[in-house]
Amino acid sequence: MKIVFFTRSKDSAISIGKAFAVLIDEISKSQQVKSYYVPYASYSLYKMWRNILYVYRNRTKTGINHITGEIHFCMFALIGVKSVLTVHDLGFYTNKPMSKIKKAYLYLFQLYFPFCLADKIVAISDFTRDEIIRLVPSVANKVVRANHHSVDEYIYTPKITINKDKPVILQIGTGSNKNLETTMRAVKGLNCHLRIIRKMTETQVQLAQELGIDYSNDWNLSNEQLVAEYQNCDIVCFPSIYEGLGAITIEAQAVGRAVISTNKEPMRSVAGGAAILVNNPKDAEELRSAILSLISNDSLRNDIVAKGLKNVENYKVASCAQQYINIYKKL
Repeated sequence: MKIVFFTRSKDSAISIGKAFAVLIDEISKSQQVKSYYVPYASYSLYKMWRNILYVYRNRTKTGINHITGEIHFCMFALIGVKSVLTVHDLGFYTNKPMSKIKKAYLYLFQLYFPFCLADKIVAISDFTRDEIIRLVPSVANKVVRANHHSVDEYIYTPKITINKDKPVILQIGTGSNKNLETTMRAVKGLNCHLRIIRKMTETQVQLAQELGIDYSNDWNLSNEQLVAEYQNCDIVCFPSIYEGLGAITIEAQAVGRAVISTNKEPMRSVAGGAAILVNNPKDAEELRSAILSLISNDSLRNDIVAKGLKNVENYKVASCAQQYINIYKKL
């Protein structure tokens, strides 16, 4: 079976390409695979058109073409050939304020037409699946669930005891949905170090300085460096407001770190009962209480870590790859 993968430009954020690269390598062990990155990250009409042409020129007419996420509009290049579209989340449409004209434009060219053109739509979480069906009900029979984010590279190195004198609290992500500002307020006055991965905005830096917290910030890390960040921390803080999956939770679980996440979908399901879940991610006091619980209660923390190791079995690369191969075989 021949499968051609198309992934958003390398100039975009790396998360989708990173997650799928491992999956594509695994699928290539049993299938004939080619993989391309579209050339442009911009969403100008001209660059979008150039990306569509690129996909059209490199598509397979006899095998299966797979758009791995975000560049949904490239489905226009796959009319008349077998196609799969993976949808990570729809936050770009549901969560951002925009004009009515832009919202209509996004609906047509990033949701409605691409979803209608795809032979199969793969949702990476139950939450994303439900959002797809809610926004475009006519494609409900095309939508299937599959895990794509594997965690095989994350080495299980649990800490039986943590640095209670000055624990390292890791937060990955600085976008508005990642809720970094609440984390910073939650650790104000605590004797801890807040390690922040992804470049902070000037406003976030100013807030950290005003709060007087001990923090450091780094970005553009390699996969190996990111794994090391998990290994070097004591607790992972992930009070996200919106996610398509929430892979940070399973990455932390794979390394053996206790996680604080949000008690809403998809974060709740992804955690698999192996995290402290805050009901209101904007409540700094609730988040602070969760952090203090993990610092002080060894039994609670170690129980969460043990349950997390079991949860990550669902995200091993061989299992994820087989889910996709089963989808391809049905086309």
